[in-house]
Amino acid sequence: MRKDMPPIHEDVETLKQRFTAERQRAKRQRLHMLYLLTSQQARSRAQVADLLGVSRNTIAQWLTTYVTAGLDGLLQVYVPAGKVPALAPDQVAILQAKLAEPAGFASYGAIRTWINTTFGTTMTLNAVHKLVRYKLGAKLKVPRPTNPKKKAAAVTDFKTDFVTHLRDAIPAENQQPVRVWASDESRVGLHTVHRRRITAYGIKPIGIHQHRFENTWVFGAVEPISGASHFMEFPTLNAAMVQRFLDDFAGTYPDSLNLILMDNSSTHRAKALVIPSNVVLVFQPGAPFGS
Repeated sequence: MRKDMPPIHEDVETLKQRFTAERQRAKRQRLHMLYLLTSQQARSRAQVADLLGVSRNTIAQWLTTYVTAGLDGLLQVYVPAGKVPALAPDQVAILQAKLAEPAGFASYGAIRTWINTTFGTTMTLNAVHKLVRYKLGAKLKVPRPTNPKKKAAAVTDFKTDFVTHLRDAIPAENQQPVRVWASDESRVGLHTVHRRRITAYGIKPIGIHQHRFENTWVFGAVEPISGASHFMEFPTLNAAMVQRFLDDFAGTYPDSLNLILMDNSSTHRAKALVIPSNVVLVFQPGAPFGS
């Protein structure tokens, strides 16, 4: 025989406010059950169970608790104490300060070794990764890759005598005012966006999406002294697109000799390039061309 639903003493608005404010999932489910019954969105234990993704017996147990202990008793959910953290709060604070230093750590293995040496605590790599990356929000200090043929002495010399390098690049017969620009290219592409989906408890959400691989390239040159800039968009990065950029740039600034600082990309040093008469390319020191 079907049991009658017990009376719910709280009104719809009160339950809705409590449900919205509650952050603990187990308590939210119980409040959701009462809200569904009070608002008459569900009229039986089976209907509530289907909507919440739990068994009918679970709904029956919750309602029995509500009848005997009221709303406060229903929301007294047991939460296990959980595993004791590997590091104490003061130790985590010390680790966080160490991660914030400029040197930082280059790998999670190095962090694991440092924790063992400093605190005498052994943690797995997975535990270290979760603590550092997700709980503390810190990242590894990994240096940018560099070409092994790149000469460190040349880089230091270029930085130290930068003005001299610029003066040497100016043709002796030049009569135009000189402007110095920094130039680079950047690829802008699409990323597939994954958003959250709401499903019943225990049901894995499925998100249908379409991969697209469209992208474009933005070429730019900026004059640090004045803040002037010149940007163009191209479908790809090759010597032909660099040529179009240089020609348009030269036509935009015809009344000056423009020194453009560039890296050693093969597209910048392509033999097919015809450099405009009011443009001089100044290359940063790096690996020898063609390496």
